Amino acid sequence: MENDTIQIAQLIGNELRSRMQANQILTAINETASQHIILDFEQVVFVSRSFADELCGILEQVKASKEITLINEEDIVKETLRIVMKHRNTKRTHETSVKTIVFHNMTELSNYFATI
Repeated sequence: MENDTIQIAQLIGNELRSRMQANQILTAINETASQHIILDFEQVVFVSRSFADELCGILEQVKASKEITLINEEDIVKETLRIVMKHRNTKRTHETSVKTIVFHNMTELSNYFATI
């Protein structure tokens, strides 16, 4: 099985900050006939959460037709990708500790404001 390697730093740069940059990887993946592609992150020192999220989406999109392997990720890059992947399919909830107070008329509201 032949592998094609995409050098991410050469393709995009060493700081990956945008979803548009991640889409350059999708274009490069689609331009190769190989079924196994290596994404080489050598010299990449930073990936933003938005880049990582888009990349995770791209990897999901192409996994049915191509096998993608990531190599040479710096620890911070690896950790960012891991965190984003972990939370991609987690339902987001917002917890609040704010107490809701219901006022039935303006007098109740005025009385409340007088206490704060």
